[in-house]
Amino acid sequence: MKRAKGNLTQSKIDESLQEIRSLIDFLNSRTEVSEEKTLSLYFEHHGLGSLHLDYEEASHYHKCLRNLIKISVKDDDLSLKTVEKAFQEALLKALCLNTSSIPEDARISGILEDLKKKITAKRITYRCYIPIYGINEGGLPLSIGQIEFIVFDDLLVNNFQEIVAKHPIQKEAKWETLKNNIDTNFYKKVFSVVTVEAKDYESAQVIAIKKTRKILDILNFFSALVPYNPDAWAYLSGDSEARWFETIILNEDDAISFNIGRKRIGALQKLEILRIIESDAKNNIGFSHIVNLLKKNNLNKFEQALITAIQWAGRAIIANRREEAFLLYAIALESIVLVDNENAELSYRLRIRIAHLITSNPKNRKEVVNTVRELYNLRSKIVHDGKYEITNLELDSMKSISIRCIQRLCVDPLFQNITSPEDFSDWLEDQILANVFEKSDITV
Repeated sequence: MKRAKGNLTQSKIDESLQEIRSLIDFLNSRTEVSEEKTLSLYFEHHGLGSLHLDYEEASHYHKCLRNLIKISVKDDDLSLKTVEKAFQEALLKALCLNTSSIPEDARISGILEDLKKKITAKRITYRCYIPIYGINEGGLPLSIGQIEFIVFDDLLVNNFQEIVAKHPIQKEAKWETLKNNIDTNFYKKVFSVVTVEAKDYESAQVIAIKKTRKILDILNFFSALVPYNPDAWAYLSGDSEARWFETIILNEDDAISFNIGRKRIGALQKLEILRIIESDAKNNIGFSHIVNLLKKNNLNKFEQALITAIQWAGRAIIANRREEAFLLYAIALESIVLVDNENAELSYRLRIRIAHLITSNPKNRKEVVNTVRELYNLRSKIVHDGKYEITNLELDSMKSISIRCIQRLCVDPLFQNITSPEDFSDWLEDQILANVFEKSDITV
């Protein structure tokens, strides 16, 4: 079976390269300059010249590139930028005037073979260091899932020096450059360490950042469940820096009257992983269950959906705009409560299921149903109008319902035995039907 799969992959690669060869022949056959050139695609590479494609040519180009990416990139192990750069270089080389003694057909074949080697390169193991902001150093180093949080200390600096010392040439110059960078940007700061397999540096960085963000989203979600711990967030550079937002509001009817507004946005304090662990041990907020899931090599579909819902809610928690946070909480709800069928009667199924998930009291269920209906009317206004302003009360209501649903799925042992979206759906339907029978005084 493995051999057959390998043959199939090789066949797809050969088909993609043959398609690129056809594109090269097509471009070589074009002798007239199209008037549409200014409306299409242009790229250049140093030493290889440039290429300007009209609409028809660009369509061929994009089709070839899509197929090349499809057969060469698996699990983000090769960056899309790397694939496109290699593709563009191959085109430019192939379209250059042949000044060698090599027959044109053989020259093109050699260029495509070089392209094939680049996109089918073996994966390499990379250890990635990603700077983290907003995490307290207490308790570090500490591992969660595939991520280790560390402080870039003297021991690590020495390790890097030993690595550079193994380099065959220019050891001193390379170490001086790296040491200056470490002193300026790394030393005594918190980092995530992620080991990944990828085909190039850029794709390794993409994978490492994605894995790190996943854990940060989860930490931010559970940090919000820790009592007396307001706005303690962890984030990557550019995501949610703490800063002051200042405005000047002038009363134009009275030029003497003005107001200088100043408020702090972003994290108010650093996230402490140890506080999350301690709160979970004392109050069971569900953190240990999720940490155990992250240790598994393969999650079932329900577990994957639960992790995804936590990530969406974690992103909502650090969102500065109320409307954005509101929508992210809504997505978190939908991603888990409608995990079995996201397209089926969205609003009705959602509010009925949520009511049965977070309360067993019939009167309270009715209140939850009405609340969710109102919140989803607001969601519709945001999505379709874009001008609706969400109040703090409305945001808090959506946040509360989202977190209560997700937290129950994290802490209730009943749901830890569920392995599929269908099982979860069956449980919800059983609760709903039981409630209907009870109301109707039906005995079965």
